[in-house]
Amino acid sequence: MNFSSLIKWIATVLGIVIFLMCNLSALAGEVLADIPAIATKSQAEVAKLLGSPTSQSKSKYGAKCVYSKGAIEIVFINGKADWITVYLPNASYSKEALAFLKLPVKSPTFSNANVIRWTNLPGLLEVSIFPSGNKVDYEYIKVKTK
Repeated sequence: MNFSSLIKWIATVLGIVIFLMCNLSALAGEVLADIPAIATKSQAEVAKLLGSPTSQSKSKYGAKCVYSKGAIEIVFINGKADWITVYLPNASYSKEALAFLKLPVKSPTFSNANVIRWTNLPGLLEVSIFPSGNKVDYEYIKVKTK
């Protein structure tokens, strides 16, 4: 293989790697909720991202809104998206389920058969995944308030 052929081969491989990295979220599965974009946003800002809520009620802590036909529930504490629940019935019960929420896939802080939990994700207090069999039942995100 001459030098020119080697350069073309390297450029092709790099092009494929860059393409795959740019499209990783599509390969991992559909993003159901962009948690970094939603966290700490007002109801009006969340509505721009998710559309109008399908239902709304008052809770002890603030307004509770349901979006995406029940797939996403948000409690707005002090007017900001703070407690977020996302139902993920098609995701496997593993740390990779974080990708459905546009969160970095990292090793959890704690894990057992009943919960996988992170307390080390940037900008979030805590993220917990709860199973239903070998799939995810729901992910519960605490942004600022315990």
